[in-house]
Amino acid sequence: MEAAASKCKQQNQVGKGGEAPKRKRFRETRARAYIIRQCIYKLLCWHDHGD
Repeated sequence: MEAAASKCKQQNQVGKGGEAPKRKRFRETRARAYIIRQCIYKLLCWHDHGD
């Protein structure tokens, strides 16, 4: 019984380890998209208020 519980814990750890890099990559991509979106917005809405 303990061997089955141990094996189950090992499988859960492997599954979580495989998901972490994907989640990190997704968050980085989302952050990049946010920055690009902000830059485009500022370029489109920028007005020259000088002489």
